[in-house]
Amino acid sequence: MSETGIQTAVVGMEATSVYGDDLLCFLREDAALAKFDRKFRVLNPRQVKKFKDAHSNFPKQTP
Repeated sequence: MSETGIQTAVVGMEATSVYGDDLLCFLREDAALAKFDRKFRVLNPRQVKKFKDAHSNFPKQTP
């Protein structure tokens, strides 16, 4: 992110009960990410699935 000049990172995760809690805490406390403006969003899996079904031509991840 430093090399490209990006200052804000938005991280979206599907809610997975307690399974994503440790990852979310790690990302919030990670010193390497602390110098950036970080925004974390926990997404409803049902809404993610409905969006994916409605927009099936979108790739799951982008480069």
